[in-house]
Amino acid sequence: MTSPSRLLLLTILCFTLDSSRASAGQTITCSSDNGGRNYCNSYGANPQNIALSRQLNGTACVRGQTWGVDQRGLWVDRGCRAEFRLR
Repeated sequence: MTSPSRLLLLTILCFTLDSSRASAGQTITCSSDNGGRNYCNSYGANPQNIALSRQLNGTACVRGQTWGVDQRGLWVDRGCRAEFRLR
């Protein structure tokens, strides 16, 4: 692979990786519409980076019970539907 081709490939790879990351202050909507656990995205697996911003239905969203963050990312469960803010 020639040097310009490598540079183009590296640029595309960096752009793709950067665009897949969430930025601080971003709001994510995550829903457990079928009553089961749903992962919305990875968002870094740091629980301190994500906070519940607003519930969107009458089902309680309780951290550690119906929503949380683990090694796979942000999840909701048992009907929780909410907006989450990245810090």
